[in-house]
Amino acid sequence: MINDNNTKSYLIYSFNGWFIILFFFVGLILPLIIIERYIQNKNATLFAIIIILFMVLAYFLARNLGLKPIKVYFNNEKIVFQYLAKNLKTVNKEKIISMKYIKGFSDFTFGNHDVFKLILHYNTTFRIYKNGFWNKNDDFEILTNDFKNFIETQNTSEIVGEELTDKKEKIEYKDFFQTQKATFLFYGAIVVGIWAIIITIMGKSHSPTGSLIVIGGILGYIGTYLAKNNKQE
Repeated sequence: MINDNNTKSYLIYSFNGWFIILFFFVGLILPLIIIERYIQNKNATLFAIIIILFMVLAYFLARNLGLKPIKVYFNNEKIVFQYLAKNLKTVNKEKIISMKYIKGFSDFTFGNHDVFKLILHYNTTFRIYKNGFWNKNDDFEILTNDFKNFIETQNTSEIVGEELTDKKEKIEYKDFFQTQKATFLFYGAIVVGIWAIIITIMGKSHSPTGSLIVIGGILGYIGTYLAKNNKQE
């Protein structure tokens, strides 16, 4: 975090999900095309070396091009997002959102992905993603927690003297994992997961690979639900 003129700011690295596609294309599809077209000697060791080299290249491309540094700060009137250059000094673009236009906030997370999501008027949203695998250590989690505390404070009426302070429209904090839908989905996931495991073990699944993917997704949701609820206790 940075304190500029007594204003707390946060440095975060937003990840563009489109670079996942770039990663798989450069790291896997491209080397396979090269091997198929230009490599005459079909040698497994050579294949592995080529793919590893392209995977390393893809990793650095996605990490350097997909991560965008953003400086964030907020007060009672607005929240500001400054999109910075690589040197972290030049502001390439700035987005300002007035607090009066924010209806809700959500930090719904699934697996290793974090999100800072603002729900605005007219059913529009503004969101920034963090991927725990790609992102550098930044202030993303600190920003999320501080903004939640800010919302709680703003939504609490304060009495000054004998008059109630002028309150703006409340910003609703929306935590999906604390809703009834999330709980129903949690128990449903357990039932479906047990069923998927049983049919996979018994060999009755038409697509074992598909069943394993489903089981993995279900276990991911169950683990995330439990982790989020344990944090609240």
